[in-house]
Amino acid sequence: MIKVNLLENLKQDLESVVIRAGSAIMEVYEKDFEFNKKSDGSPVTEADKLSENIIIPALKDLCPDIPIISEENSESHKIQATDTFFLVDPLDGTKEFLKKDGKGSFTVNIALIQNNLPIFGIVYAPALGRYFSGITLNSFSEERDIPTKRLTLSKTKNLNIIAVASASHRDQETNNWLISHNIETVERLYKRVRPQAKYERSLEQIKITKEKGKRTKSGIMVGLGEKKDEILQVMDDLKSAEVDFLTIGQYLQPSVKHHPLDRYYNPEEFEELEVAAKSKGFLLVSSSPLTRSSYHADEDFAKLQKNRIDQTNAQSIG
Repeated sequence: MIKVNLLENLKQDLESVVIRAGSAIMEVYEKDFEFNKKSDGSPVTEADKLSENIIIPALKDLCPDIPIISEENSESHKIQATDTFFLVDPLDGTKEFLKKDGKGSFTVNIALIQNNLPIFGIVYAPALGRYFSGITLNSFSEERDIPTKRLTLSKTKNLNIIAVASASHRDQETNNWLISHNIETVERLYKRVRPQAKYERSLEQIKITKEKGKRTKSGIMVGLGEKKDEILQVMDDLKSAEVDFLTIGQYLQPSVKHHPLDRYYNPEEFEELEVAAKSKGFLLVSSSPLTRSSYHADEDFAKLQKNRIDQTNAQSIG
């Protein structure tokens, strides 16, 4: 195990290296440039290569016995990873770099991996002048032109759900998931079915998504011991939160550790729930024993979009 004091020395030595790499990247960023495509179809620019040509020699000088795997050096990908190695991305976010949208969402990344775990890392965002570094289990620190600011992890019990996703590398399935927040069950059963969540907080999360101008979707599972009037109340609560798309499906107990199954609903009951939900004004309702929140998601959202357009047109005519 590499000692923490040695990692501190390495951190200090690499600060100037990543800043020089960042400066080289910004010189390219501020002029017209071309890009090529790698074998996997992803873009690579002169900036990627310039940054790598600064970082790799510096790492070899500082730690000649530690192998280096770098994204832009395909030969390094053939290296048999040992217990300890450097992992380098000289320009992470090349697609964002190409956009030149003023957001500066690209970074220089260096990590030291030991026994399959990162024990040291540097992330530098040159367009933003932001520098982050961390050593083993210590908190990350953020450095700009002012003294270091120590960063701490948030306590999730006081937060709404937070999702981290790529702006350039996510698909429609991920987008659908990001705008979905399943309420799952009625308020009376919430603590037993979802002990880590709160009914009101789930509704609030949906409202926040809606306030950002996003279409919203939620789902409930039946067969947990709920009563019909409680299901109808959930529908009212979701409608008040301006949910567009509601799914209703049969609960199936995943394991003996999960909430027990109370009963199976028959198809006629699902039809009744669908009629009730549509009467409350949801733009789209999917209710059946086999309905799941992600089932046929792309098709369902296409229907939702059509229903929203039809509703808007009807309001315009009226």
